[in-house]
Amino acid sequence: MQFTYCPIQARFIDTAQDALAYYHFRFVAGGQRVLQIGGVSVRLVFNPEEIHLFSATTCPAPGTELIQRPGSSELRYFDRTRARRLDEVIHTLERCARALPGRTGNVCVYGPVGPDQRRMCVVVGADRAGAYWYVRTAYPVSSSEFGRAVREARGKGAKWPP
Repeated sequence: MQFTYCPIQARFIDTAQDALAYYHFRFVAGGQRVLQIGGVSVRLVFNPEEIHLFSATTCPAPGTELIQRPGSSELRYFDRTRARRLDEVIHTLERCARALPGRTGNVCVYGPVGPDQRRMCVVVGADRAGAYWYVRTAYPVSSSEFGRAVREARGKGAKWPP
């Protein structure tokens, strides 16, 4: 993909094109990255075609841009609030407050509470061999949404870092 402009920080993202450029520049370029989390090396991969980190299935505001993942029929809405929190993804993975089991073997990694009283949930899934972790999506959650997720997990936790 070629981009003519890329915001210098996620807080400056205004459009879906800004979000795509920023996501590719900040996360996809250079391939996998290795995070050191609590003495554990975690190989992290951001898929180039991923849009879930800055889009939603419901329309956040009238006139919101529709975006589509290449090769998919799924239409999603650009979500400026999610996009402007992209800089929190790595921070959340490095400073996990709680990890809970997600759907289909994924892990929901919850970060610390932020100044807005919300925390990020970053959903990661391992490849079949467990060598790489793919970032599937990320979104902010309120304290009540976090509490509901903890209750629904019924005491089950997930290991993060793996």
